[in-house]
Amino acid sequence: MNNSIIIILTAVFSSYHYIARAEVYSSTADVVQLANNEQLLVGLLETYLDNELARIKELQTHLEDIKKLLPENTETSIANYAVNPVGAYSTIKRFAVTWTHFFAQISDLKHANNTALRGLATDIVSLGLSHHIWPQVVDLNGAVAALVRLQKMYQIPVKELADGNIRGMKVSRLGPDDCLRLGRAMLHSDYSSSSAALAIQWMEEAIRMHEQRHSANGEQSLGDRSFQIEEAYSALADAHAQLGNVTAAANFAMKAFVKDPENSSLKEKFLKYEDMSSGSHSQKKISRRNTTDSMYERLCRGDQWKDPKIEARLFCQYKNTLVPIRPVKEEVLYLDPRVSIFYDVITDKEAAILLELAKSKMIRAPLGDVAGEKTSEQRIGKLTWLWDADVNTTVAHLSKRVEEITGLSTVIRDKLADAEAWQIATYGIGGMFEPHHDFYVDEGWLNQLPSHLLNTGRRIATFVFYLTDVQLGGATVFPEINVRVPPVKNAAAFWYNLKRSGDMYHASMHAGCPVLYGQKWIANKWTRERGQIFRRRCGLSPRATDE
Repeated sequence: MNNSIIIILTAVFSSYHYIARAEVYSSTADVVQLANNEQLLVGLLETYLDNELARIKELQTHLEDIKKLLPENTETSIANYAVNPVGAYSTIKRFAVTWTHFFAQISDLKHANNTALRGLATDIVSLGLSHHIWPQVVDLNGAVAALVRLQKMYQIPVKELADGNIRGMKVSRLGPDDCLRLGRAMLHSDYSSSSAALAIQWMEEAIRMHEQRHSANGEQSLGDRSFQIEEAYSALADAHAQLGNVTAAANFAMKAFVKDPENSSLKEKFLKYEDMSSGSHSQKKISRRNTTDSMYERLCRGDQWKDPKIEARLFCQYKNTLVPIRPVKEEVLYLDPRVSIFYDVITDKEAAILLELAKSKMIRAPLGDVAGEKTSEQRIGKLTWLWDADVNTTVAHLSKRVEEITGLSTVIRDKLADAEAWQIATYGIGGMFEPHHDFYVDEGWLNQLPSHLLNTGRRIATFVFYLTDVQLGGATVFPEINVRVPPVKNAAAFWYNLKRSGDMYHASMHAGCPVLYGQKWIANKWTRERGQIFRRRCGLSPRATDE
């Protein structure tokens, strides 16, 4: 029973006990006083119930606002919503902020009986939404960082992203608070002039949305209630200062201070920028570092310049395998190092089996695969390992298929294995893996490998199955050689990390581009150097390439 109810009942019964001892029936005056008190009691209860009903009505309004943001309750609509990065961000934000606040309000309601609340809590837990997987602020920050990364990588206009529009695929729009949150994150993403300019656009969009909605109906929508316009003015001041425009910075700092004159930090910011703009203090040089698009970023966007001389030597073929009656379709994308994509080399059923085996075992992907490696923002995703000895024979069959296609041994032993287990990986919102090599540059790392891989050398080659459709983004790119491999479902990418001489192919540096729309699941198979001595022989010269 709610504490406030207990207090009320205690007070009522205490008074009743006192009056009862006074033998009210024996005095008409006491009965008159009791009748007056009854009127007061009715008034108190009416006030209490009105307050409770008002709070319930407010909760109902909030719930209706939330329902307007959700996709249709169909499997396809929900999936399309969740793989849109704006929809994914909005879902995480609702759990981390909106739903958390909603249930806090419910728990504050003064129920005479909390059985319904306990039942609701039980139902929520039964959905798997226990506290340890309920999105937290760190998840919200990660989703914001993902949207910032995607916007910069794929050059998405602020207005499109605010409208929930990813290349024509739309979800519910962002609110003023979301735009302000993205503007702040953009401002502090790399402190470049281009990021500051985008941050200004986000803050201006937040203010425009707020003013438009406020003037339209005079009421704040769900995405507006936590928005404070003085915070947007303050952030605009910082963004203009970062660009070196201290006059504009002082102007917006003043607007923020006027909105909240009791805020000492806003006052200090206004005085600081006002002094800088008036020249009364020496102005520090504002960093205006410009970022230039790297080859990695251009390849991810598909801005790929092709050299006619190199293109003329590339080809497609039916490649013979170790099983003569089962050739595979190969497109050669580069010759030195050899980079190819093989089409239709895994079935939908096999891909589904790998996903089913992996999904319950996924953990946050570390930066590398050496024991003790930590997670990093350079790699956003999750992974697990599947072994050939798994109860499902598909795992071993797929390893054998890699051997048939590449000619490289994929045998796994307790000691001196020729290959590694399957690494199943998926990517998060805007998930990616920044440019890296699959071979171990540091010799010391080779001594920290699991026991079955010790003394097996480096990773000689990489084979990657693409298990799902990725509508936008998610390509595998090689910045050093200007190669882009699209993530085609049921296809596989293959390349060598080491030359035939055993030297490292530094040009094999590659990256997994951020996923713009869709889910990306891959299966990686790495073959080790030692087990391929008679499979991939040294050439007649150190520069010998693969046929």
